[in-house]
Amino acid sequence: MLTACSKNAPETLKVEIYPQADYWAVMDLSNTCFPTEEACEELANQYVKEIETLLHMEGWWQEVNPDATVLELSIQIGATPQSVTFSTAQKTSENSVSGGILLSSSIAKKASKDAAFAHELTHLMGFMNENSFSLSLTEGLCDYVQAEVGDYPYGELDIQEFIAYMLRADFENAEVRALEEAVIEKVGAPDSGYPYGQGGELSFWYTMSQSFVRYLIEEYGIDAVKKLVLEGEDEGSYEEMLGKPLSQLKKEWMEQLFTMEISITEEDILRNTSG
Repeated sequence: MLTACSKNAPETLKVEIYPQADYWAVMDLSNTCFPTEEACEELANQYVKEIETLLHMEGWWQEVNPDATVLELSIQIGATPQSVTFSTAQKTSENSVSGGILLSSSIAKKASKDAAFAHELTHLMGFMNENSFSLSLTEGLCDYVQAEVGDYPYGELDIQEFIAYMLRADFENAEVRALEEAVIEKVGAPDSGYPYGQGGELSFWYTMSQSFVRYLIEEYGIDAVKKLVLEGEDEGSYEEMLGKPLSQLKKEWMEQLFTMEISITEEDILRNTSG
C-alpha cells in the first residue's frame, strides 16, 4: 500500500541512472527518445514526476525508505521481445532506493519509441504484478500511464475511439469476433500469469486491459482504481470497492465502446499507426 509522504520528505526523488553497459557506444540509439545517456536520465526524471502526478503517488517511496532523496535506476538495454522491470524499488543506502529496468532494443528500430519506459517505471514505483490479483488490471494501469505520459503508439487518435472503431469493423467477421471475445473475457479477471505468449492475442489483451482500466478511471476516479489494483484480493473486490460486479462493469464498458460517437476514419488510423 502506498502512503502519504512525511513532512521532511522531498517532493520527488532525483533519478540517477546506472547503465549496465555503454549501450550508446555499441548501439545506434540516435533516433530514439534518449539518444544519449544524459537524455535517458533526463527522461527518467521527467517520467517519475509525471507518474507521481497522474497517479497521485506523492511519497510513493516512503514505505521502502522514508529518508530517500535519490532513486538509483539500473538500466539494461537488450534484444528482448519486450521490456521488463527486473527489480522493484528497494532500500540500498541511507538516502536512496534502487530498482532496475530492462528496455527492449526495439527502441533502436523506430524514432521516438521508448520501449515502455514509463510503463516499466510504473511497475517499479509500486505496481508489480505479483502484488495484484489481476495482471490485466496491473498491466492495463501501466499501459494507461504509458499512453498518458510516455510514448503513445496511436499518434493523435483517442484510444477508446480507436478501439471502438476496430471492434465494430471486426464485428461482422464471426471468426475474428470470437477470438476477440475470448480475449476480452480475460480482461480484468483474476489470474496467476499471462494468458498468452508473444503475439497478436497478447497485444490485444494489453490494449483491451488498458481500455478497461481507462473506462474505470473515467467512471470511478484514479484513486478508486489504484486502490482496487493495490488492495483488491479477488473478483469480489470489484463490487466491494466500486459497487458493481466485474460482469456488470465489463458489460457497461462494452456498451460504451459500441455506442460512443466515432469521428475517426480508416485514413486517420493508417496515418497514425503506420510506419
